[in-house]
Amino acid sequence: MKIKILFLALFLVPFLANAQVVYSYDFGTSYTSFISSTYRCSSSPASNTSLGCTSYGWYGYSTSSYFTTSSITLPASSTITLSFNYKFPGFSGYPTVEVSTTGCYGTYTVVQTLTGYYSSCTPVNIDLSSYAGQTVNIKFNDNSSSYNFTIDDIVVTASSGGSGTSLWSQDFTGFSYDMGSYSNFTRSNGTSYSCVFGDYVFYTNSSNARFQTNTFSVPQDKGIRLSFDSYRTSSSAGNIRVYYNVTGYCSFDYFNPNNNGWVKWGEITPNTGTGTGNCTTQSLSLESFIAGGQDMSVCLWCPNASSFNRISIDNIDITDGGPTSVPTPVIAGAVEYTENFTTNDWYGPVSDSWYDPTGVVMPYKSRKSASDCYVYLWNNGANGMGNHTGTWSDYYAGFYTGFDFCGTTGGSQMITKELNTSTCAAAEVKYAWKSLYPCGGANFDYTFDEDYTMYAPELYTSIGQGYTWVQQPVNYYFPDGLWHYASYSVPSAVNIKVRY
Repeated sequence: MKIKILFLALFLVPFLANAQVVYSYDFGTSYTSFISSTYRCSSSPASNTSLGCTSYGWYGYSTSSYFTTSSITLPASSTITLSFNYKFPGFSGYPTVEVSTTGCYGTYTVVQTLTGYYSSCTPVNIDLSSYAGQTVNIKFNDNSSSYNFTIDDIVVTASSGGSGTSLWSQDFTGFSYDMGSYSNFTRSNGTSYSCVFGDYVFYTNSSNARFQTNTFSVPQDKGIRLSFDSYRTSSSAGNIRVYYNVTGYCSFDYFNPNNNGWVKWGEITPNTGTGTGNCTTQSLSLESFIAGGQDMSVCLWCPNASSFNRISIDNIDITDGGPTSVPTPVIAGAVEYTENFTTNDWYGPVSDSWYDPTGVVMPYKSRKSASDCYVYLWNNGANGMGNHTGTWSDYYAGFYTGFDFCGTTGGSQMITKELNTSTCAAAEVKYAWKSLYPCGGANFDYTFDEDYTMYAPELYTSIGQGYTWVQQPVNYYFPDGLWHYASYSVPSAVNIKVRY
């Protein structure tokens, strides 16, 4: 089959940031004379106080009073924010917030002076983005012997998905995971499992553990970016393999990972360590020419984890901040979108069985098995002509009979990337096709009185983000086993996908 769609505009969505917690301490709910080194590297006094903002806090009362956090590794993210509550009912000797990149007892730089009289707790947010990608200690200095300085509820957040609006996220704080399914993963906040002390993670100590997100929709002309924190207890735990599926959630078969529409996105190598403080943030990006305007799901698979080789995952975030180096085709005048199937591999972000970075760009194509549902690339295509038997070395997309495994969108199928026909008054889709009527005899003299178009490809269009498929009534030649051309008018829309 050869597809040629005559129609191109750029639609922009504002970028937002989605944050993840990299340090958090509220000073507890009971008295301790010595605050744990998990949260501080040094302080004077070393105890907490019941005079905090929400419960207990830290209390400074002289120019020698200070509280310094433990070391905090900041991801190389777009925005780092320090938040806390404080009280300072004074008019001089104002407290300062300082940052060191040379360790607990290194050189500190003042990032903000807390001026003003505050007899009750007030929130503060300080931008520390200039320290992204570094390990820091944060120091709260009381610079007055006349007025007391109280701090509480310290939180440091980092943008985990880069620029873009969050489409799907999970930090495992609660028991609801918003997943299509998961296997061999367990939620825990134990110190041997967590990224941050007391914070919940998803961990596995079993082979072939995996989970798939529920379906999420990607806005027009947007790529996606996946980021998450992870660590492994040894290199024997292996990597985390990541797959995506255009059309949304479907079951994942780790024996045949390319079945059911799943395409390998890449692999993440977790940091190697044990317990709190060993997680690192890593990410993958997928171009807008695959993700834009589509429904999607993502699968994380850990093939090699075991009881002695554990992997922990936390703070998963999928945003629409992925690359957009290939804009949505805006069909206008002589501008066209053409797919001639010039290779025997489908596109995939990484080289894998049947997928290649230089392959045919078609966001979705059924993959199951020849006996069930399968769209494959083969030669003997139309080669730009109708009414002939085809030309070897000219590839086409071949459809086996059967039903898509997930059972929600019909039989063998493929879906184009999004297109923009809003500036074209008479957009048209044109494609070469061939099919053979199964009961025709040598000269089709056994043709039955039935609708022969049931043996021709069905054409659907969907307008807008996600899918609302509408079948189009294409006029077909009789399916005589030769290549023919078909065409149909396409609606005018800023986001339209075509499905065969």
